[in-house]
Amino acid sequence: MAPHSSVRRMTDMAQAQAKVSAKPRFEYAQLAPVGGFIVAGLGISALPRSTLPLLTQAEIAVHTLSDPLVGRTIGLAKPQQRSLSPAARLLEGYLLKQLKAD
Repeated sequence: MAPHSSVRRMTDMAQAQAKVSAKPRFEYAQLAPVGGFIVAGLGISALPRSTLPLLTQAEIAVHTLSDPLVGRTIGLAKPQQRSLSPAARLLEGYLLKQLKAD
């Protein structure tokens, strides 16, 4: 991925944490070419699980990496000047409850 992308920053941090150095041979801003290069046998990639649906090639094998563990901070965005719908309020309450449980 391109050096400025969040995916690249995460993988660079994981490499540093694991004391591993890997120099990318190809860098892309979009995921589609990454999948194409993998299918063509030109390389491998470490990507967040959330990006896998964007790689539509069926010929890609997926393996879970477990060391080092890599996390991502997420947030809850909502309109500032409007109230939430009843369904959105329920979802917000559920999410906040789950976060407090962790």
